[in-house]
Amino acid sequence: MLSLNTLSAFRDYVPGGLDPNKADALLFTFPLDSACGNMEQGWSMTLTYPDGGAYTDGSYSVLYVSDAGAVDPNATGTSSFGVALVANIAPTLGTFIRPVYTNANAGSCQVVNLALGYSGRMYVSAGGFSEQGVFLSSTLP
Repeated sequence: MLSLNTLSAFRDYVPGGLDPNKADALLFTFPLDSACGNMEQGWSMTLTYPDGGAYTDGSYSVLYVSDAGAVDPNATGTSSFGVALVANIAPTLGTFIRPVYTNANAGSCQVVNLALGYSGRMYVSAGGFSEQGVFLSSTLP
């Protein structure tokens, strides 16, 4: 869980501030096996449409939370805390987007949301707040 202080500090780092006509989201990593137990860090997050098409409204901001649980405005990937906050997602051309997670140092740990039956889509609406877990495993397909 994130503290109210962290969520409040989040808005201070969003270029131009939070837009009440756009959506915000909390994304977090969750290891499912011991081989991925320390792999919450190093994940970068971007957005696409559910069909994999490029999300053309690049005005959203991704902010990563430090090991101490505070927003780190200089981070380019998750810390061992495994959390990112995404602000100002424009719900254009539909109400679903798909977060995409990459980590060049993931080794055998992969995102397995689809193998677990999750679509990977995330609902967004104006003024809404969504959250999505990223399940990591070295044994699932």
